Amino acid sequence: MKKPLVIGIGNPLREDDRIGIEVARSLGDNLQSLVDVAYCYGDTTELLDQWKDRACVFLIDAMQSDLHEEGVVHRFYPLKEEIPAVFTQTSTHLFDTGAVIELARALDELPNDLVLYGIEARNFSLGQEVSPKIKELLTMIVNTIEEDIHARVKSV
Repeated sequence: MKKPLVIGIGNPLREDDRIGIEVARSLGDNLQSLVDVAYCYGDTTELLDQWKDRACVFLIDAMQSDLHEEGVVHRFYPLKEEIPAVFTQTSTHLFDTGAVIELARALDELPNDLVLYGIEARNFSLGQEVSPKIKELLTMIVNTIEEDIHARVKSV
């Protein structure tokens, strides 16, 4: 049986949009015995191939709702709940993550266990580093998601 898969989603050339990639990279270093790590850099339809044959998948992506402070980590369980529309209205990807999840649902290609972590972000301008506020919160974001993944993987 394959290990759970963490997929960092983002555009490495758009400041805070790279947070999913940064967090996934850190999780890969910290949890290498528990999970595999992959990256999705823009064409989110690639997720369908990346999670194929995986029972458990954790997606990490930047989101912007303007309802919460930067760095807040939202956790969604797409197999049990709808992703609120406010989180799918802004995307630098061809298809937002929620749309790809719904496509996979229609095609009956969702993993058995799927968690989406949406990290509140604000700055999606061109640039190769996350904004100072997100950089300041990066360790807290990684620790929050790492603890959750560790608990979920150990309980499976």
